[in-house]
Amino acid sequence: MYVAMVDQWGRIKLPQPILKALGLRPEAEVTVQVSEEAIIIKPRKAETPITATIAAMNLPVAEWETIEREIEAGRVS
Repeated sequence: MYVAMVDQWGRIKLPQPILKALGLRPEAEVTVQVSEEAIIIKPRKAETPITATIAAMNLPVAEWETIEREIEAGRVS
């Protein structure tokens, strides 16, 4: 469990291990869901699947294989 503070503007700074675990980078969008007992923060799914974005780049097959390995290793989201 982590503790975070709410600043004077109502912002919550998430601890680095949580950001890393969720793959969140600066300016990433998240969804926030509120219930009576909890606030649920989730990474927002990209509107365009990453495969469509990669396909639009017209990269050689060797680059596709490199990108696929990076995605599987969790280094690209």
